[in-house]
Amino acid sequence: MAQGLIARLALAGLASVAAPAVALAQDVIYGADVGPTDIAVACFERRYTKSHLSAHPQQNVVRMTALVYRLPGTPETVLNMTVRFREGQEDQQIPIVCRTGSGGLSCNVECDGGAFSVTARDRNAVLVDLGNGIGGCDAGEPSFGADDKTFRLDRVDMAACSDLIWDDERRNAVLKAGGLNR
Repeated sequence: MAQGLIARLALAGLASVAAPAVALAQDVIYGADVGPTDIAVACFERRYTKSHLSAHPQQNVVRMTALVYRLPGTPETVLNMTVRFREGQEDQQIPIVCRTGSGGLSCNVECDGGAFSVTARDRNAVLVDLGNGIGGCDAGEPSFGADDKTFRLDRVDMAACSDLIWDDERRNAVLKAGGLNR
């Protein structure tokens, strides 16, 4: 009996140490505290101007949009991203799974497309650091250029990400949590 109590107290102590780090990352990414029974949702986007792209000829990304969400009871964060490249005519979809850390998200592109991080720049923007680059799931699609390393994405209205919910079973719950009722 005493050993069970000691074990529960030890686990509670570990949880209290880990909880602030997780809460901090959620606050940073989602812009608010997220309870264990809440769906956490955030939408970020960046559209680069012609003048910016002229000044950065090695940047291939023209637009990047990211939907980040976490469902209650799941340790993973889903990050669905679309990227439009200079030579591409359509957005490239990149499915990503992330884990919450103390400063943001540690992410892996599905289909072994590489790893990267997402951290907060401030309450209204995140930094997507691709490091040495990532790849999509489909061969032959346009890819990231030499200047496509770190992107500042601004928090935008959920409407910009409504097409990035690729899981039909979760669609309505994520839209509702993001303030869109469908």
